[in-house]
Amino acid sequence: MKTMKRLLSYLRYEKKGVLIGLVCLLLSTGATLTGPLVAKYIIDNVITPMGQSGVFNAGSLLLWVGIYVTVNLVGAAGGYLNRLYMKTLSNRVAKRIRDEVFEHVQTLPVSYFDHLPAGKVVSRITSDTESVRANFYVSGISTLLSTVVMLVGVYVTIFLLNATLGLVLLFLVPVMMLWQRTVAVMQKKYYSENRELYSQLSGQLNESIQGAGIVQAFQQEDKIVAEYEATATSWVEIGRKELILESYFSWSLVGLLRNFTLFGIVYYFGMQFI
Repeated sequence: MKTMKRLLSYLRYEKKGVLIGLVCLLLSTGATLTGPLVAKYIIDNVITPMGQSGVFNAGSLLLWVGIYVTVNLVGAAGGYLNRLYMKTLSNRVAKRIRDEVFEHVQTLPVSYFDHLPAGKVVSRITSDTESVRANFYVSGISTLLSTVVMLVGVYVTIFLLNATLGLVLLFLVPVMMLWQRTVAVMQKKYYSENRELYSQLSGQLNESIQGAGIVQAFQQEDKIVAEYEATATSWVEIGRKELILESYFSWSLVGLLRNFTLFGIVYYFGMQFI
């Protein structure tokens, strides 16, 4: 939580971009939720009455179709602008973090670098900050805000259409929150090991290239290659475990809940007409 607060504190330097991105996100999400409602209105109040009366009202149909298309265009434009502003401000935030890390490195004592590979320091400044930029500022914040707004909007829409169905579907919220928390705890171990091994790979590669002459002079090529292959093998294995965890727990649960929810909705409305 302390790390989260520290990362979020950098957004105070990009208040304008965050505000514009949030507004665009709200527009995109609102348009996404409004589209089905407009389609429902067209079917129930425009197409169905025309079919029952046999009178074709082209003006009314074209008007509502135009509204539907406009809503979808607004949603697409809002999503595009949201991604544009979030990626732009994430680049500026990443630059600020890199500058601060580089300035901090200049103040460290020489003893700090005695047992720390130079490649590991470079990896912390470049690769780790890039990972923070891509996973937190670009996808993390946008996904979190979009999911929250979408979730609230979907449940408000469901309650407006059918309050009973909305109450039944509320049980999905704590289930998903608990499952996400469980998966996050399990992924944290693999992700930390993945980043640490990647940093070790960068350090070993940097040292082996810079010290190639010394390595060859003392005929240590086989030892260096073996150490690098061992680290690379561990990195691949951790990545495989992380991928298996994500595939088993993330996708499968969402698909299972989706199927059960769809079955419940079909069963509920089917029983209303039987």
